Amino acid sequence: MEYKNFDLSVEDKIGESYQIKVQSDAMGETDGVLTLSPDCLKTAAKLKNIENIGSDSDLPMSLGVALHRCLFQDNVEHMLNRSLGDVGLDDEKGMRIRLMLTPPEVAALPWEFLYDQRSKCFLSTSGKTPVTRYIKLFEPIRSLKITPPVKVLVLIPEGSGLDVEKEKRIISEALADLETTQICMLEGKVTRSRISRALVEQEYHILHFIGHGTFEKDQGYLVINSEKGERDLVSADVFAAFFITYPSLKLIVLNSCQGAETSSTIPLAGLAPQLVVRGIPAVVAMQYPISDDAALTFAREFYLKLCKGANRGQVDMAISHARNRIHMDIKEPLAFATPVLFMRSSTGIIFDLDRQSGCFQQFLRLFNSSAVKNVNRLKEVKKTYQANIEAWQEKTKDAAPAALKEATAAIAQEQAEITAVDDRIIKWNRTFLASLLATAVIFLLGYVGLFNFPFHVDDWLETKFIPYMDQYVTKKFSPDVRLILANEGDNGGLGEPGPSWRQYHGPLIDALTKARAKVIVFDLEVSDPNPAYDEQFAAAIKRAETQGTFVILAKALDEEGNTILDISEKLRGAVNDRWGNIDVGKNRGGLVRAYQLAQPVRNGSSGEQAEEVAVIPSLGLQAIARFLSRGPVVKSFFNEGPEEVQLRSDGELIKSIPVYENSQSLYDFPYDLVTRARLNDATRSYQDVFFRRGEDEYLREYAGKIVLVSFKKQDDSFNLLQGEQRYGAEIHANVVSNILTNVYIQLLPSSYDFLIVAFMAGFGALVQARFKHIFSSSFIVPLLEPKKKVDIPGLLFAIDVVYLLIAFQLYKNERLFILKSYHLAAPFIAYWLTGKMRRKATLRPAKGVAS
Repeated sequence: MEYKNFDLSVEDKIGESYQIKVQSDAMGETDGVLTLSPDCLKTAAKLKNIENIGSDSDLPMSLGVALHRCLFQDNVEHMLNRSLGDVGLDDEKGMRIRLMLTPPEVAALPWEFLYDQRSKCFLSTSGKTPVTRYIKLFEPIRSLKITPPVKVLVLIPEGSGLDVEKEKRIISEALADLETTQICMLEGKVTRSRISRALVEQEYHILHFIGHGTFEKDQGYLVINSEKGERDLVSADVFAAFFITYPSLKLIVLNSCQGAETSSTIPLAGLAPQLVVRGIPAVVAMQYPISDDAALTFAREFYLKLCKGANRGQVDMAISHARNRIHMDIKEPLAFATPVLFMRSSTGIIFDLDRQSGCFQQFLRLFNSSAVKNVNRLKEVKKTYQANIEAWQEKTKDAAPAALKEATAAIAQEQAEITAVDDRIIKWNRTFLASLLATAVIFLLGYVGLFNFPFHVDDWLETKFIPYMDQYVTKKFSPDVRLILANEGDNGGLGEPGPSWRQYHGPLIDALTKARAKVIVFDLEVSDPNPAYDEQFAAAIKRAETQGTFVILAKALDEEGNTILDISEKLRGAVNDRWGNIDVGKNRGGLVRAYQLAQPVRNGSSGEQAEEVAVIPSLGLQAIARFLSRGPVVKSFFNEGPEEVQLRSDGELIKSIPVYENSQSLYDFPYDLVTRARLNDATRSYQDVFFRRGEDEYLREYAGKIVLVSFKKQDDSFNLLQGEQRYGAEIHANVVSNILTNVYIQLLPSSYDFLIVAFMAGFGALVQARFKHIFSSSFIVPLLEPKKKVDIPGLLFAIDVVYLLIAFQLYKNERLFILKSYHLAAPFIAYWLTGKMRRKATLRPAKGVAS
């Protein structure tokens, strides 16, 4: 989160009031007065008797409201509200309330209870408004950057009366799930020499003290063990001296009574503030006794937020998070305000932890708010380095040669760190931008088909991929579909198939009608009139209708609905509206074929509902409509909502068929190719059926069936599988079978298509940014001068293999076809684009930093 500071300085008392000065990063400066009302002081005094405060006590809120009213009056209140309004609408911005309380009697009050009645919130529990005790020092925070794990030294002196095993369990349980931390316990006789030895043997970042503290003569002490086993009272001066030569230590947590207590008569007297004054960047101490449950919740949540996530290293945000969780989970009214944070970091940053999370977690951060949070954290880190430089520059004034040399070297190091942070910010932004740009470009190019032009890469993938998958898919063919096909040649004396065969169609219809076939479909051109046989053919069609068998003939229409091949006049009168379009083949070059199931009636009337569009049926759709009809009238519509072609008989919905509306507003049905063996089992030759039309037993297989009649002609043959062709009637039969058996090929919706591209492109960008050297190799391109080295990122090939495996499973189990060439290309394009953009990153010097 990106914070703006709201500095509130309470200065010396004049009369009955204290002078207040406010410095807001957002709104400028103002001043005011603080008058502590008797009710406020009385309520604060009551909180010291914690044993008399019940879990439902309203004393904390009453005190919080009173403190808020005393502190925020007139100009100060107006400045606070304006500053809060400036950050209130942005989830990634907050306002850090830094209390600089000079009068000791004011500092001794529990300001962590500040309660805002407008937001109905204790300010210290909100990540938007962390409340801290700020001690302004011109001292740099040295060794800011650390690498995992964060090392925690826990001190548990003996003789404190505490249950050591329980205290160990609490802190161990709190840190158990934090892989970014490493804990070391120092228990038993914890003496000055043992502490010193532990610091020599290992570098620590956090010290967590569990024991007793005491406050005597306006001075705070920690109780450890002497070499003789007696009590050893260690003052802030002595305790801070342990860490003078160990700049790695960034935080001390004092889980002890009176650790946060300050003198009401001497400014900054107290263990915690004195440790900060003596160089510790931040100290957390307890201003009230804390229960085991509260201690566990505090430690777990505080260290979680401090050492993990996008806001790691921001101690003020971590303390707010911990207070909030205590307030939510622990039914003790004082518990959330018990931890008090004293710090000297102007940004709340006490260390810059280089996170080493897994590939998947880093990938996810490209597509959620963590990307913004990470950049905001780096900006705060940069500000901390800049504050360090200012502190070092202050030290150069009138400095001795040795001190000047040290400061100059330190400034150079801090500037180098700023440059590195700038580089991380720019590269992170460019990685995110490259991922978005690659996603958009790849998706748009893929959507318009440029990846399939001119080399038909997608078609080639389908040609190679689907036959392999079909080996593992059980193919269905509806038992309600039969084919009668005439071969080219003599056909047992019937002659070459053609218009003259209409003389045979009439007897064939009569035979199939007698066998109680339900629908007979002629996939033949009947546009040219044949006076010799059309009347006989038409009469057979009409006889069949009277006996419950519907005959369907074929028309050919273009994409605009214009008739290319019509039905001859005599036959048209026989079938009326029982015809279907045969110009429906949509072979895309590969194996996921599209069959034009229907097309809209151009300038036609709408259906019964506004979202329904009347359609012109294909031959296959007309066959299904008549087969499923429950009355003489069947209507076909396209329903725009679910994208379905729907059939209604006598007003009742009888079938819904999922389709895909293409760019010409035609309704395509991708069909699953049945095996040649199943088609052959359902097919009989025209001559066999014709010559055996009087054999009732032979014709029994056509009872209640859809029968497609056609000629095997070369101009009606389509290339589908490698080396295999299918005739038009076989494709119609295939589609009809798919629909009757509810076998639907699903194409990838555009929204999911975009998500896959985003995932693959994001992965490629992440590999370039963080993992380019993992599972990779390189080679020198021959014949080039100068020699060019090319990296081969193995992780990108690995993700493509995973993608292919997922595509296989989706097609095998769900008939969902997702395979696209641009999905496979996306990680490589994003990898290349990210590399180009990151190499072009230009760094600017930090503002206000001397070189």
